[in-house]
Amino acid sequence: MMVGKEWAAIRIQTAFRGLLARRGLRALRALVRLQAIVRGRQVRKQAAVTLRCMQALVRVQARVMAQSVNISSEQNIPDHLQILPDSIKKAEEGWRERRGTVEQVRTKLQMRQEGDIERERAISYSIFHRV
Repeated sequence: MMVGKEWAAIRIQTAFRGLLARRGLRALRALVRLQAIVRGRQVRKQAAVTLRCMQALVRVQARVMAQSVNISSEQNIPDHLQILPDSIKKAEEGWRERRGTVEQVRTKLQMRQEGDIERERAISYSIFHRV
């Protein structure tokens, strides 16, 4: 008879230990799930904050670059790009050697200098907008 009671006690203890293990596992799974949710929210929140900060930096950087481009375009044209009376005189004096009238030579000279100005602006713009 003792053997039957011991066997029954062992079966009950085994079932109870199994029940406790299943409860512990379920609680652990729930805790891990909760941690994942919280960490996911924290990561998303941190990513959103970082993105907002980066957008603010990009806006400030674009504003500064735009101001510097405006300042450089509003400044006087560099000396080497200005239409100088000497260069016009030289063009007028040597216009016979070139094809076209004096006005055509002046127009060509002015177009070249405007091209130089535009090229310099494009270079400064590309320098300011490098990533």
